[in-house]
Amino acid sequence: YQHLFWFLGHPEVYVLILPAMGVVSEIIANNTRKPIWGYKSLVYSVLVLGFLSFIVWAHHM
Repeated sequence: YQHLFWFLGHPEVYVLILPAMGVVSEIIANNTRKPIWGYKSLVYSVLVLGFLSFIVWAHHM
């Protein structure tokens, strides 16, 4: 059960960060009425964070 806990439970922490990053970036873009500077970097960082959160369970084994 330890493997299932780290596989399913630990990435949840990182998955909760992803929507928050999207909400904050949209709020900033709407309030400043300017596009997000470094939008491609933001998208790539979200993708990398999602990928790393999927494989992070191996770190705890």
